[in-house]
Amino acid sequence: MKGEVYTIINPLKFMTNYYIKQKLVNYGFPEEAVSINLITKEEMPIEIELYFKISEIGNKFYDKFNGKSFGLGSYYKLNIKKGKSDKVNEIHKNKEIKYIHSYSSWIYTHYAIKKDEEGLILINPIQKEMQKKMISHIISKISNSYIKGQNIINFTFPISVYDKRTLLQVYAYELREAPYILNKVYFLSDPIEKLKVMTSFLIGQLYLSVLRIKPFNPLLGETYQAKISNLNCYFEQTKINPPTTNIYCFDTDNLYRIHGYISIYTKVGINNVKVLKSGNLYIDFFNGNKYKIFYPSYYIGGITIGKRNFNVTNTALILDLTNRLVSYINFPGAKDEKNTYNRPDFFKGKLISINEVKIDYKGAKHLIVEEDTIPLAEFNGEWSRDLIFGDKTYWRRREENLAKMYEMDYILKSDSSLRNDLKLYNENKIEEADKALNEYENIQLNDTLLRNKGSQNDKDKIIINNINNE
Repeated sequence: MKGEVYTIINPLKFMTNYYIKQKLVNYGFPEEAVSINLITKEEMPIEIELYFKISEIGNKFYDKFNGKSFGLGSYYKLNIKKGKSDKVNEIHKNKEIKYIHSYSSWIYTHYAIKKDEEGLILINPIQKEMQKKMISHIISKISNSYIKGQNIINFTFPISVYDKRTLLQVYAYELREAPYILNKVYFLSDPIEKLKVMTSFLIGQLYLSVLRIKPFNPLLGETYQAKISNLNCYFEQTKINPPTTNIYCFDTDNLYRIHGYISIYTKVGINNVKVLKSGNLYIDFFNGNKYKIFYPSYYIGGITIGKRNFNVTNTALILDLTNRLVSYINFPGAKDEKNTYNRPDFFKGKLISINEVKIDYKGAKHLIVEEDTIPLAEFNGEWSRDLIFGDKTYWRRREENLAKMYEMDYILKSDSSLRNDLKLYNENKIEEADKALNEYENIQLNDTLLRNKGSQNDKDKIIINNINNE
């Protein structure tokens, strides 16, 4: 029996092969009866071809969904035509940014997730060898009182223990799910549903944050530009201590923008490091909603002896500033009594109306003041794999949700990708790269001393002027 081809000519931008197939199955269409071809521009569908092997099934699809809802809300209405698409797959003209490491899979290839542990356990043998080098280096510097009072993120290690990205490039990489998630938020109308999906925006960054090695410290004024699918992103290092990065991203269809800054604070223990990702980060949707993000802390244990482990700790908040709602996320790990499987990556949370929010910028223990508030929704999950509200999964770790990254048409000379030490390191010219890294660090140190001296001179002038005025 001859099949039929239908084309969805106004697909929503978060529609993937997986999404469409799951919807069709949910509506009673057999999975094996249809093949799907996304006609895409920068991974976003501009048209979608569906080939039905049995024409009766194709006709049923057309009658059921042409001009009608294909999901929740009026935004999901489809416009369908019979026949093949007349569009051609558009290939991004810019160079794709690729890394030698598959960072998105590190939580499974470099770490083991075991019951009752304090965090994800590092099992990669190469990294264990790097850990030994770091130990001897740290002990040497501590004995010389070299790192006293320093933020560990600014501390210089031998180049062989560094990641092959700068911190700015790490921030960009963490946003690889943003186009898929934020486009979906834009087309939702219910504030509660929007906040549920916004919660997945934060969770979707966490497993991409898992670092087994330290990224390069950005220099003051250093920048980074990248296009993540249809999301244009710009980063600039605006402060050294604490390391502070200003961020501005917008999508090409002007649906939303991400803006603000992130500062990194670290607290070093005898055998652990606690990292706080602080700052003010906002996401504005141009159809009205505005959100503010407060990130959780990161814990790295076993930095000198024992098992190296990584975990997300404390709490996080997503504030809906338009509707005065909050998603409150707690990361208790394996110790929580509601953690059925005793997994270290367990989290739980709730959506409530905002009464009062207390922000502890130093400890990252963000608090909400409740006055007998009944939660609007409750959720839980494991940040390495899923987010569940009730019996519905709102986010699951999937490679197909990761947008590709591309270079911009024009790159500033201050761009991270142009750093000589990083380029040499990626070419495996270790000695030359190490020398270049130390040159950069010395320039940074001298600049810092000059700025501090200039700041002190300004203070002295103010004091002298005050005395003269008196």
